[in-house]
Amino acid sequence: MEKTEKHIAELVRLYETAVSTLQNDIARFAADGTLPPASRRETRAWCYPELRVHYRGVETRPDYRRSFGRLSDEGTYATTVTRPALFADYLAEQLNLLADDYEIEVSVGPSKQEIPFPYVIDASSGLGGISPQDLARHFPTTELALIGDELADGIKVDSQEDTIPLACSTAFAPTSAWHAWPTTPGPGLKTSSASFYLRTIIAMSMNSLTGQANNWAGTVTSP
Repeated sequence: MEKTEKHIAELVRLYETAVSTLQNDIARFAADGTLPPASRRETRAWCYPELRVHYRGVETRPDYRRSFGRLSDEGTYATTVTRPALFADYLAEQLNLLADDYEIEVSVGPSKQEIPFPYVIDASSGLGGISPQDLARHFPTTELALIGDELADGIKVDSQEDTIPLACSTAFAPTSAWHAWPTTPGPGLKTSSASFYLRTIIAMSMNSLTGQANNWAGTVTSP
């Protein structure tokens, strides 16, 4: 439990530091045109944190009745995580399930997936006349080519990475997560690739936001 709390605390620290760094760099650029240091990308200063679970195939007492929190293949599982403070309890629950049933090693570090600038700014950011096009020249932006439903749909994805997907969606792709957690792995995907869902962190985030939007709508339209 103590180790799990430390891992989640590190996820929170890395995420909040990356968001703060990106926001501050954007603010300086908007204020006087100061370009961000080239080292930002080399050091992954704008990147989501990554959660890794290393499994060498040793089981203790796995519950095969569960459709989540299971590992069936050796290897290193990884996923990027957004808003870890919001989902701290859920992450802890899932990691503790795995730690109880398998001999695993968990590690946390910066990923290679950058946080898009639209995800960290809003209308109150005071950007003046700076356009999105101006920001996109110097800061990470959304790339639709990187967003897909391949994992959630059970389609085998060839990758040069040495990791197995730990969740059905990455932190970068909230829209694709709508299809993630009610589904089961298709024939082209290892069962292990989708067995540890986290029930997709982003899907829960989207559900939460939708619920808030409905509440606001109800508040506005009620007599």
